[in-house]
Amino acid sequence: MNRTAFILLTLVHFLSYGQNSIDKWVFGRGQVMDFTTVPPSFSTTAWSANSNAYGAIDGNSSSAYYTKNGELLIYFLNGKYYDSSGAVLPGGSVPNYYSNLESSSHYRLKNSCFLKSFNSDTIYHYYHFQSPSPTGYVNGHSHLSSIKLNRLFFDGNQWLIQDLDMLSTSGNTGYDYCSVPVVSELAFTNQILVGHFTVGNRYNIKMFEITNQGFKSPAATASFVHFDQQLDSLYIMRGLHFAPLTQRIIGLTSFSLPRLLWRFYSWHNTGGANYVKDPLTFPLVFPERFDTTAYQRIQVIKSALSNDGRYLFCVAREMGDPANFVLPANSAHLFRYDLLSADSLDFVLKAREIKLDTVFYVYKFIDLQVGPDNHLYFIIGEGLPYTTSNDNRVSRILNACEPDTSLISVQLNFATRPPFTVYHSFPSLSSVQTLPRPFQLITNCSDSVQFQFNLKNVPDSVWWDFGAPVLGAQNHSDVMHPWVRYPGGGSYYITVELWLRGQLLRTMGDTIEVNPSPHVSLPNDTLLCRGQGLTLDARQGFAANYLWSTGSTDSTLVASQTGTYWIQVQNDCGTVRDTFNLVVIDPPQAQLRDTLLCDEWTYVLQVYADSANYLWSTGDTLPRIMPKTNNTYWVEITNPCGQIRDQAEIEVRRCMCNVWIPSAFTPNGDGVNESFEIKAECREFEFTLDVFNRWGAHLYRQSDLNQPWDGRVNGQVVPSGIYTYRIQYWGREPEGLRWRDYSGTVQMLQ
Repeated sequence: MNRTAFILLTLVHFLSYGQNSIDKWVFGRGQVMDFTTVPPSFSTTAWSANSNAYGAIDGNSSSAYYTKNGELLIYFLNGKYYDSSGAVLPGGSVPNYYSNLESSSHYRLKNSCFLKSFNSDTIYHYYHFQSPSPTGYVNGHSHLSSIKLNRLFFDGNQWLIQDLDMLSTSGNTGYDYCSVPVVSELAFTNQILVGHFTVGNRYNIKMFEITNQGFKSPAATASFVHFDQQLDSLYIMRGLHFAPLTQRIIGLTSFSLPRLLWRFYSWHNTGGANYVKDPLTFPLVFPERFDTTAYQRIQVIKSALSNDGRYLFCVAREMGDPANFVLPANSAHLFRYDLLSADSLDFVLKAREIKLDTVFYVYKFIDLQVGPDNHLYFIIGEGLPYTTSNDNRVSRILNACEPDTSLISVQLNFATRPPFTVYHSFPSLSSVQTLPRPFQLITNCSDSVQFQFNLKNVPDSVWWDFGAPVLGAQNHSDVMHPWVRYPGGGSYYITVELWLRGQLLRTMGDTIEVNPSPHVSLPNDTLLCRGQGLTLDARQGFAANYLWSTGSTDSTLVASQTGTYWIQVQNDCGTVRDTFNLVVIDPPQAQLRDTLLCDEWTYVLQVYADSANYLWSTGDTLPRIMPKTNNTYWVEITNPCGQIRDQAEIEVRRCMCNVWIPSAFTPNGDGVNESFEIKAECREFEFTLDVFNRWGAHLYRQSDLNQPWDGRVNGQVVPSGIYTYRIQYWGREPEGLRWRDYSGTVQMLQ
């Protein structure tokens, strides 16, 4: 076999496995930010107002649900449910939905979200809404809300929407219009955190678990008792988040004095809806200040969490006179805090201010959110209230989540959209949808599976399990971006442990589909007997393209003729080629014949068969011998196609016609050389000898070797002298029976 195999790897860049689960944002009034392009591109999708009661300022809540591969499946926009094509779902218009902004409001609306059930294919969706309020409320509405819970499921033909539960307002004790979804993958529960208005213009934090029966309160009391310190009770949107990577709730302490006591706290899950406060706390500081001003008169207005949960971005102001909100005291600052800091001092040292290059009134920051590309996006409002046509600018911070802050840059005029379309809020998303999967595949061909770890800025070490114990020690790796050769295609469940400072942060996993790489191995070069065929099988067991040297495109080929065959197999993972040589032979045939040989000849008895072994009666093992004697010679010929014994009778004779004619004779009676005697060693010898004297007279004729000339003519001895002779004869030679005519002289002496 002549094997010339080559692989042409198909680079599958950034396969769907491990991608961030979002490819588009739908928000505002039908605005779509598409993150599959670099930079993100903008387009519009279906949208219509649910109510005309408050015109341009009414209804800007949005949320979306995506497939595992990040494709938009359903979105909720301003009180209506739409499928990915922009069609309103059956029953998808929420009755009496209002999401009104008060005339002086400057707060985002994070008040709806899709959550996936851990126990079924059910998708939950909750949203805040306002119903007509008593006289005296702003615009006839209160900024307090009720919360509705719906259940959505696909019946095979269409999406169905079912009312599940509702949390209603009661007098002046409704719910704030922002909420935080908590998806605890460790406890397999979905919850929401909401601010509940109480007397004194303050909020308590309440938690509700979302179940198939509706909202379920984890505590008998109205407040969320698992928090042992009241959070910022003014507005929940300021500093309350759920960190998906560490599965912790992050919160800012209450709006109270002295401000140097303000801290970021975290709570970890101990099972179900139970959370316990962690002992480590981080102070709210003005980054890169090291005097008392670092801890005084800083107020966080809005915040956003990075997708991996490491960085907390805060829009804050350094407060001046509360009665006179004028610049620069109310100018906006953008801070970044590292929630994975080792301790409070490390937290302070790592805190950074992202310089905006332009002075902004702090309340012009309408919303900020980290995109799936890890850039920080924010909306800038041009005035209060937000009803002007100039409220249409989207800005962003490039590389906001890079540990190296020198890579961070600001694009304040990233995109300008139509009037009244982008203000207020980006889509509200659950942590499952924002958390990047632990890895993505650069290539997924079995002979070269390359992983790119997505959370490289979080752990300081990792430990992989590639889900293939057959690999032995190669089934594990501590390399951040490893490469693996799998035994074949198929599904593998991959886990990676994230370690930070000797502590296991989290174990994350995902299932990958490994595409098989083509492999072909034709048989070794082969002999076949004539009339037989050999099936060459290149089948892969998966979809592939085949091309044989004969032009056939089947996966198999029957070879029955001598020649060189090659096969080329190709799929998305590459191309391989192999060759095969076939020799077709006949069985041994009889070849010897009875033969008469001349002993003067060098004669060879020779036989031949393809790929044969030989054994002669003489013991020779070559395909030829040279017989020397009369005998019966046999040979056994054996090859893969059979065996035969052949023989022949060989007779060896003298074949050369050698004739000796004397040059003189002495017929003097002494008994020596008495006659002119001709000798011949010939088969089938016939001759005529004539003797002449010097004058040409004919003296003697002989035709019998047994009667030589004794020098007499008519009984009388001829005189001594020179006599001429002529001999004519037939004789057998190797070339055949030959005729000769020869003349010469002989001297007769007495």
